[in-house]
Amino acid sequence: MDELKFIQETKESILLKIAVKPNSRRQELIIEPKENYLFIRLLAPPDKGKANKELLKILSNFFKIPLSNFEITAGQTSRNKIVKISNVAKTLILEKLLEEKRKNEE
Repeated sequence: MDELKFIQETKESILLKIAVKPNSRRQELIIEPKENYLFIRLLAPPDKGKANKELLKILSNFFKIPLSNFEITAGQTSRNKIVKISNVAKTLILEKLLEEKRKNEE
């Protein structure tokens, strides 16, 4: 499980290191770490926070966790971001990511 180096646990939250590609042709979450980041393709342009909003919605839907639990804590205007997920167990996040990774490998 320690193969997913883009996840960090704190006392109160989980931090995900994420690399985004805005203005993509398709929306996609790629589990293979890219330079120790979770890679996510976004449809929205990096304009007035549109890509950031889309990113948080994707994560909320993927993990089935309320949108209010997500916050971009670093990288608001960068492609490399740190997203904080509050009130969630690391095991839940790992299970979901590893399940998706296995699906993609089939």
